[in-house]
Amino acid sequence: MAILGDILGSAEGQAAPAVDQGSLPTTVVVNEAVLQRVFAKDAAALLAAVERFARDRHGEVVRVGSENSPGVIKGRIAALTLRPERLVLLGAGDSIPAFKVKAQKLEFETDYFYGDLDGDGLAEAAVSRILGSPQAMIGQLGAAPVTGAQHALLLGDEPRLHLEMNRVADVLGELGCSLGVHRWGDPTMLAQADVIVHDLQGDSNHWHGGVNSTIVTAATVPELKRRPVVLAFNCPTGGTGSAIVRAFLEKGSRVYVGSATEPNRSMPALYANELVLYFFNALEARRQASVAELAAAALGQYIRNKDLAALLLRVEKGESPKISDSQQIQLATGLQYQVFGDVTAAFPHAPPRPAFKKSPLTAGAPANLKAGDSLRVKFDIGTGDGVPVLAFTSVWDKEVSPGLEIEIAQNGKMVHKLDWKKHLERSDFIDATTGSFGEGNRFQGRALAPLYRREGANEAVVTVTKTPKPILVQGDSVLQIWPKRKPPRAAPPQTVHRQGINLLLLSRNDSLDPLREALVTVNSLQFDFHSSLGDHLDPFEFPDERGRFVDLARYDVILVDELPRGYKTLPRGFDERIRQYVEHGGGLIMCGGWYAFGGHTGLGGYGGTPIEAILPVQIVSADDAVNEKTAAAPVTMRHPIGAGLDWSHLPSFNGYNKVAARPGVDVLVRTQAGDPLLVVGVHREGRTAAWTAGFGRGWGSEFVKWPYYSRFWGNLIRWVGRKEEKSK
Repeated sequence: MAILGDILGSAEGQAAPAVDQGSLPTTVVVNEAVLQRVFAKDAAALLAAVERFARDRHGEVVRVGSENSPGVIKGRIAALTLRPERLVLLGAGDSIPAFKVKAQKLEFETDYFYGDLDGDGLAEAAVSRILGSPQAMIGQLGAAPVTGAQHALLLGDEPRLHLEMNRVADVLGELGCSLGVHRWGDPTMLAQADVIVHDLQGDSNHWHGGVNSTIVTAATVPELKRRPVVLAFNCPTGGTGSAIVRAFLEKGSRVYVGSATEPNRSMPALYANELVLYFFNALEARRQASVAELAAAALGQYIRNKDLAALLLRVEKGESPKISDSQQIQLATGLQYQVFGDVTAAFPHAPPRPAFKKSPLTAGAPANLKAGDSLRVKFDIGTGDGVPVLAFTSVWDKEVSPGLEIEIAQNGKMVHKLDWKKHLERSDFIDATTGSFGEGNRFQGRALAPLYRREGANEAVVTVTKTPKPILVQGDSVLQIWPKRKPPRAAPPQTVHRQGINLLLLSRNDSLDPLREALVTVNSLQFDFHSSLGDHLDPFEFPDERGRFVDLARYDVILVDELPRGYKTLPRGFDERIRQYVEHGGGLIMCGGWYAFGGHTGLGGYGGTPIEAILPVQIVSADDAVNEKTAAAPVTMRHPIGAGLDWSHLPSFNGYNKVAARPGVDVLVRTQAGDPLLVVGVHREGRTAAWTAGFGRGWGSEFVKWPYYSRFWGNLIRWVGRKEEKSK
């Protein structure tokens, strides 16, 4: 396989660099017949721009005529005297067709196979497809970026705690980009960026932020006068027909990296995030390479590590091989990795603006650690410094994972305990963030562990407490000291009724009206609502500002509904505060849903936490969401919660969380399959309840119409809050 080179094309209107006689050119593939038919008035100007683009890069234009077989077109490209290093496909699929992929449940189109010109399953040519109006396509042929100060906009999770975004922030800072980090916001912020990285979810018309927010739609993409590089790695935003992709290209994006098609399920982050890491590793090593070349290099490493080359050759031939579920995900994630726009566009450069200060953990060289070995790093925190984060990468044999434990201490006190009892091929957040992926028979484990911001001298110690074989801590492992952030917003004033019921409602801020309306009918009830209690870093960066956090002692009952990220929404230590609150007499209710209990595919994440330990039910599966319609039946009516309710007319539910009741608790309502729906119990001095069908939304769409809906919530809250004697 040929190696991707570092040849960079010139911007429109600039002199092209000299090219050695044996170097590989940039080639453009066009269908003149389609262009003449679709863009009759502008076809001549577009074709002239294509000719100029190819000539400046010592390449050539391949005209496919009326050919509509991607295999035949690829054969013509492979037969060129000099095979291209960079390949441009001009127009949508009606102009230059994509390869069709069918394998088990997969069915989509991809341009990947155009880049594999030597037939080994690994693409040696970087491929980009140019889309849009003639003016937009001309603009993508060697588009020049805006010079001067560079700004990168990161749309995703906090890079101090997100493995991939941490790497992105590090490399872009070295390229000279200032950083802005958002999960949502006014779409006009996109117009100020030279690099835009979207690491959240999307579809063919939207970029999504949080669970219920939209960052931008195709209709609201602003004019992108800074000609940004746009990276939507994990985002299934669609292919040639995608409105959001076309909007970015029409508004001025030089290059857009996203998914080739809009799949019937989003690309799983466990593999797409791996591609992000490979991409930015390649960018760090080859800063002058084009975005398309970096994407091809990242995808090549991914395919080699997943051993997919032979399978790809079969898929290209039109076969539909039987493959495992994991192979389907790997295949779909890789083949939907698509570049649109200028194949020569590279990242902007400016003097470095590091995102954080670095203190090496291993003196810049790999360190081989066995059980009992430690690494120490000393650091100082000044008045202008923010949270310190320990970032390290380790490599070990796959068999090591089940027996590997690592402890991290700060100033003699343990802060984190990490383990890899299973192969974590995805990011997992508890207090630190850990993630891993396989590389053949070896495993790469990565972690971001925030430490407490304590001004003055500090020491962090990383100790391998258990491992069956030594692990290799990589030389790029460092302690990061980030700039100081603004203090978190103080919790809003909490109104407390001395004689009433004081409720803290923790929930996503959507579809809450039925529950809100029910709560306001409860006599003497005051409730405060929060969808967020601050981010995970607040307790680390502001450890002594406890007054800024919610005071649980003010409340009689905490009602935990679906939070935006389930258990991961809770700041460090808040789960333990809830446990202590209940043990000292507080009440706790958990409602069901995709982001509750175990949740849908683990989105709840409460299993094995201090909160699960105090519930009257056990979480028996990380994926406990049952999305099936079920009837409900009372087990007993002789309980204060049933006072004044007509249990015999309970409506059906569209789903619930399948949990197990603990010994000694009261199961008041079950499903038709016998699974508990309403369970109440006592934990130490407090009372707890689990209502696994949720308050409403999708599962409880009929429940909210029940005539006794409001009374049910009043009875439940009063009992859990030990106020049932006031029930009327």
